[in-house]
Order: sequence, then structure tokens, then C-alpha cells
Amino acid sequence: MQTERAQPPSCRDAVQAEISAGMYAVNEGVEWMILTNGQVWQAWHLTAGLPVVLDLALEVDLHGEGGPTQKTDALFPLSKEGFKHHVIDELWRVKAATSAKSIGTAITSDAVIEQIRKSLFENSWRGIACNTS
Repeated sequence: MQTERAQPPSCRDAVQAEISAGMYAVNEGVEWMILTNGQVWQAWHLTAGLPVVLDLALEVDLHGEGGPTQKTDALFPLSKEGFKHHVIDELWRVKAATSAKSIGTAITSDAVIEQIRKSLFENSWRGIACNTS
């Protein structure tokens, strides 16, 4: 009898699994989706709408860098106590607020651009006034 060793899932398989889990979560109306293969733990936040937005809020690789204490702390938001105190919600809010997209939107807003223009204009006139005296 010959046995075959199970092959690790390909990247394509992993993406397909994420999509399937995401569709299931959307259909069930849940806000959070926890995915794991036993080694890597991920917490995804689902924002309803069209299109549905999936944000990776947390990822912990148990075989990755860091010691047991760091990994235990990193997984705390997924614990019963963590969910009881909405730790994962706060983690997601902070991550969303400090994302590149959020910061880019903030610094390219009309109000910020107008302040930059005013500051540059005022500083350029000060420079001209200082050089002529």
C-alpha cells in the first residue's frame, strides 16, 4: 500500500478558501470572520454594502517570529475575554483609521490642501520681504 503525503494548499487554494468563507460570512450577516489553518490565524472584518469590504484586522503566525508570550498576546483579541471587551473592534478601528487609504484621504482633502496653499503663500511673501530689506 502506497500513501501520498498531503501537499500544502497553493496560494490559489488559500485565496479561494478566503473568498468562500467571505461569501458565507456575508450571507450569514456576520461582522467578523476568523480563518486558520492551525498555524496562521486571521481575523477579517466585514463591512456590508456593495461591494462588501473585507479588511484583515489581525494575523498571527504561530511559527513566525516572536516568542510564546508575544503570540499569546497577539491572539488575545480572539479569546472569549477579548471578544467580551470588544478588543478586536478597537484594534480594527485603529488599523482602519491609520491605514494608508485613510491617511491619504485625509491629507488630500480640500481643507488640508487649502491650509498648505495658505502656508506656502504666506511663507513665500515673508521670504521676499526679508530679502528686500
